[in-house]
Amino acid sequence: MGEIPRDFLSRYREILGEELLQELVKFVFLPLRRALRTNILKISPAKLSALLRERGYELKPVPWCPTGFWVEGEVSPGKLVFHMMGLYYIQDASSMAPPELLAPEPGEFVLDMAAAPGGKSTHLAALMKGEGILVVNEPLLYRAKVLVGNLERMGVVNSAVSILRGNTFGWRFPNFFHRVLLDAPCSAEGSTRKDESFFKKYWNLSYIRRAQNVQKSLIVSAIHSLRPGGVLVYSTCTMTPEENEAILTYALEAFPGQVEVEEVKLPGLKTMEGVREFEGQRFHPEVRKIARIWPFLNDTEAFTIFKLRKLQETLPSSVRRGRVPEGRVLGREIDKGARDALVKFFEPYGAGEFFREGRFFLSGDHIWYHSQDFSPIFSRAVFNRVGVKAVRVYSGGKMRPTHALLMAFPHLFRSVALELDEEAALRFASGENLLSPDSELEYIPVYHRGYPIGWGKKNGKVLLNKIPTPLVLR
Repeated sequence: MGEIPRDFLSRYREILGEELLQELVKFVFLPLRRALRTNILKISPAKLSALLRERGYELKPVPWCPTGFWVEGEVSPGKLVFHMMGLYYIQDASSMAPPELLAPEPGEFVLDMAAAPGGKSTHLAALMKGEGILVVNEPLLYRAKVLVGNLERMGVVNSAVSILRGNTFGWRFPNFFHRVLLDAPCSAEGSTRKDESFFKKYWNLSYIRRAQNVQKSLIVSAIHSLRPGGVLVYSTCTMTPEENEAILTYALEAFPGQVEVEEVKLPGLKTMEGVREFEGQRFHPEVRKIARIWPFLNDTEAFTIFKLRKLQETLPSSVRRGRVPEGRVLGREIDKGARDALVKFFEPYGAGEFFREGRFFLSGDHIWYHSQDFSPIFSRAVFNRVGVKAVRVYSGGKMRPTHALLMAFPHLFRSVALELDEEAALRFASGENLLSPDSELEYIPVYHRGYPIGWGKKNGKVLLNKIPTPLVLR
């Protein structure tokens, strides 16, 4: 077991007192309970519960998230074929709280400002039911790739992925979004339960101060990007007052009378109020509405959350100076010839009508499906991916359906799918080839229990496995 630094103990002794500090210490290195969230874009919580219980797992509902479960079993649910099929997302139960509190509605414009690896983004997408525009941003490319993989696995159709600095959203999208989630980069003290070497590797007071500077710039940007009447949820997986109470105080002082703090209330979620004073610094009285999710309250990671509502328009100084953001339309709408080719390719699958009526755009050598009109965002930023990458087009017009298309629209291909039993499904999910079925189709959708695993490509008597290598079950 790792050693807890004296500075850490003295800081939280000041906040909690000796008795509750000892409760915190008990949980610092206690292994986390496994938890997962049902992907309701594909399956209901009841059906998922039945599938997992068949395999010997015990499930207990997470009170504050109707789609969440704590799960116990001999094998991690991350090693099941159901996971790579996108039927659930594995995450700590406390991290399910911010999207539930933000509560986006279908059809709204929503921003997840610091989105990777995608747990909260895919949660927001599920709550939006695929309707509206979900902008998911991750400034680090290697993390953005993980984010994209999770969006595809979970079948999200209404996302637009950007790789921008979060502090630019205020002037790119002033008074634009109905809801903004800022799950801010932080000192991550909640991670002690995942990594016993956390204190040795990561924890120091100077990093907390550096994180605070980033958080201040992000929350100002987030508030500017929010439209009047809109809601911002700020969260961190840390306990430091510098990264929570101090940030709320900073926001209220930067936007006097322009935002108000709302109570954080979710059924069954035990919380404690925000810290009024720390190391001689008095915070704004409204910090009492902060929800501190200490590990010992719900047996979860540490999390801290507050919620703001914007009362009136705001404009960042860059907008007042006349600075105009530059955007770019991602792709161009396909012409009649390309659409006819799409319909012809997918007609044997029984999916011709979808490709005849849907919005499709050509970008590079891929055709993308747009679930709705994304034009309101194109003039304001450059996006790396918008909608669902549906088809790759090769020279000569040859087409290949993508993994993302199958994950997003399983109903289109169910009637022609190769349905596998559990043993064969596990082998295919692990990257093995199969015997080719008797079919006229070149690309065969492979399913298990009515849900897609991936494409196979006929090559004589062999069905070649076309699951993207990073998604193969290992």
